[in-house]
Amino acid sequence: MFDQVLKAMTGSSLDLTFVVSDDEDLLERAARMGAEPVLEASPSGSSRAVSLGNERALTGGAEASMVAFSDVPLLTSQEVDRILDFAPEGGRYVVACRSRRGGTNVLFRRPPSVIPNRYGKNSFINHRSEAENAGVPFLEYRSEAVSLDVDTVDDLVALKDMERASAELSPICRLLSGKSGALPMEESSWQDRES
Repeated sequence: MFDQVLKAMTGSSLDLTFVVSDDEDLLERAARMGAEPVLEASPSGSSRAVSLGNERALTGGAEASMVAFSDVPLLTSQEVDRILDFAPEGGRYVVACRSRRGGTNVLFRRPPSVIPNRYGKNSFINHRSEAENAGVPFLEYRSEAVSLDVDTVDDLVALKDMERASAELSPICRLLSGKSGALPMEESSWQDRES
């Protein structure tokens, strides 16, 4: 899933993609795939990891930033570009895609610091509240594909049932169908993370 999400980000019209992790092997892999690695000294939750990436983006002069987690397997570069097209030109605003359980699977902010990160339980509502408090327009981007993040076995079943499952996800679908095969997973994909 990590590779799929990273390909979606680096294959889109985004100028630059950062990967934040405490796993140096994963960061090397991300760099080989065209991303800028950001080493997190120790895992401290999703909000802190996103802040590290945002700080790098701001230091580099970014006017906007997009956050996507590695457990959103149906995210494609075309979907990333649709989110960018959905966002208005210039100004201050927030675009978010809600997960099926009320989290935030994709968060696009212009500028990157327009609202603070509020990942955790009900993060979508929390991000919307932050935007309202800041007087910043908040736009909800709706996508069945982007709303699916894989945190549980039920999510894997939902993934299998979705007609849009790509050829890159076929090993997961074969496993769920009872056929033999290995399920490659990043350790960080299954760590307890806020979403």
